[in-house]
Amino acid sequence: MKTLAFLTLGLGVLAGAAAAQSPGSAAWNLSLPKAPQDTAYLTYAVPESGRLRLNLSCRVKSGQVLAMFDVEKRLAVKQRGQSWVDNIGRPAPWPVSVTVMSLTQKTTLRGLALPNAMTGGSTVQVEVSTLAPVVAEWRNTAVLRLDALDEVNAQPAAAKGLISRFLRACG
Repeated sequence: MKTLAFLTLGLGVLAGAAAAQSPGSAAWNLSLPKAPQDTAYLTYAVPESGRLRLNLSCRVKSGQVLAMFDVEKRLAVKQRGQSWVDNIGRPAPWPVSVTVMSLTQKTTLRGLALPNAMTGGSTVQVEVSTLAPVVAEWRNTAVLRLDALDEVNAQPAAAKGLISRFLRACG
């Protein structure tokens, strides 16, 4: 339930950050918390449209990074009461495998997918430790790629300084 609440909060931040981006503005945005907030964000939005493509967040000093991104694949088939269900009747969120990569390092983790009413597809989330080798390599190379549901989420490299500041906040 905490994960679902955090995902819902994150989706709200995704929408807000996308709205805040204006055409031609910087694609990567770092938001470090000020009291009483305790969540840091590193987001990537398409410069021309402001459409958010990747949301990385963490609770300060948690040692965990939550990555959220949209995929075109729609897992939701129909709504049953207040819940969306997939083609075999399981309610959302649905377990999915997510591969996190940075050049030579990669790890496959269990993530979750939820229906995304705005895009008609799904929103995928996965949590990775800041101590994972793939995160250490991302800090050094600025190359990050996430694969889920046979789709790839890869963005232009963020400035290493942004990545370092974000990961320092994450702990």
